[in-house]
Amino acid sequence: MTAVYLFFDEWIYLVVAFVALIAWAFYLNAWPKLRYRQKNGKHLAAPKRLEAHFRAQERKRRIHFILNRLIEAGLFLPAAVACVVLVTAYIVGSARANHQESFLVSTRSGFVALRVYGDTILLAPFDRSSGEVKRTLYVRKLGADEAIGLREEKVGPLQLAAEEDD
Repeated sequence: MTAVYLFFDEWIYLVVAFVALIAWAFYLNAWPKLRYRQKNGKHLAAPKRLEAHFRAQERKRRIHFILNRLIEAGLFLPAAVACVVLVTAYIVGSARANHQESFLVSTRSGFVALRVYGDTILLAPFDRSSGEVKRTLYVRKLGADEAIGLREEKVGPLQLAAEEDD
């Protein structure tokens, strides 16, 4: 249920990206045809603007040539899939990080566990009153005879502290 909530919570980013893509496609294809249309065999735009338009058309032809070469080489689809995966991972990860409230907090010191990887813990110092995490990270590997006291508390969503002057 959380994954569904996270997806629908960040739907606005996908809608904005889709609208931007449609606007870009309109700008590249339909706008020049409307702007530089002919009326009674004469162009409505000034010759300098027409030259700029034709230069832009030449650039588009070059881009299409490069894209076609990538498609022929079989590299376009993997590159497009990689971009989609990266954008999706960024959106889902940032949504999860911005909405997480419960964290493992050290019982002895002001550290919060950001991530646990098996017997390795990624810790960061934090200020309980402001909910800010400092930019220093500590990696602690636990041995068989070593233990650290952690308890789950609602201290989030945490914010990254401003740059520190050392």
